[in-house]
Amino acid sequence: MITDKDMAAKSRKLRGLMQQKLDVRGRDLAQSFRRAGRRLPKRVRKHGAALIPRRNAGA
Repeated sequence: MITDKDMAAKSRKLRGLMQQKLDVRGRDLAQSFRRAGRRLPKRVRKHGAALIPRRNAGA
């Protein structure tokens, strides 16, 4: 099972790679994906959206 600590580490690594390869910066993973936008392939954007927790999921 993936812990919060593991997910945070993977998120940091992914943000670092996005900054290095796409010159995209963001304060968190969600913002980085939004800023990358169409520079990412559609399937990568789809999988990225699945990684990002929704804030209003319970509402």
